[in-house]
Amino acid sequence: MKIVVVICASGSDRTALDVCVGECQRQIDPIMSEGEYSFEIVTPADAQSLLSSWHSDPSSAPDLILWLSSPFLIKEGTVLSFIENSEFLGHRALLVGTVTGRSGAIVHGGWSRKGRLVEPDPVIPVPCHTFDPCFLMFPGSILRKLSSPSDIFRNSFYEYAAGSRLVQAGIPRVVAPGIAAVTDIDPVPSVWKDPSRPMLERSFAFLKHSFRDLVCSIHSLFV
Repeated sequence: MKIVVVICASGSDRTALDVCVGECQRQIDPIMSEGEYSFEIVTPADAQSLLSSWHSDPSSAPDLILWLSSPFLIKEGTVLSFIENSEFLGHRALLVGTVTGRSGAIVHGGWSRKGRLVEPDPVIPVPCHTFDPCFLMFPGSILRKLSSPSDIFRNSFYEYAAGSRLVQAGIPRVVAPGIAAVTDIDPVPSVWKDPSRPMLERSFAFLKHSFRDLVCSIHSLFV
């Protein structure tokens, strides 16, 4: 079974990227030694071209994909835990990793239907409705059920996060056990994701967020 680890975020600090790649490699070496899984680590320079190739030919996607939107500080045993939980779920579900800031507060993870971050269970996967597309493991077969690989990462205003296309396709979404990784930055939660904010304020924040993403996408086509 082939697993591709994709580490994104072009322009990230090179040291942070090297540390993340090194930790991934350290965790996958003993898994590979058992002979059941093979791994490939893809860094930011090739991540976008990989998405493009999966869009052109979904059958080219590997058996499993571990997706990191940034070079996070990965917790010990995370890679093996994700593989085991994906296997437990028959490699049919998308697993969401919970990422905390240095303070220990959850900053990325799965979201409930009411727009609240889901607290991970220490042992078993917990269902979620939508998710932050920051730390994910999903089977390549999911890509063949969607119109585009980017459907996995597309944010939805009314759902507070990404995953509405997976909801429509009936693809299970679960929060993996425990804390998957730590980020050096404690980001301020997005206004448009905060259900306690007034609807008008959230709407303007979402439009600003979407416009920025649109500009970045157009820029990537010509640069």
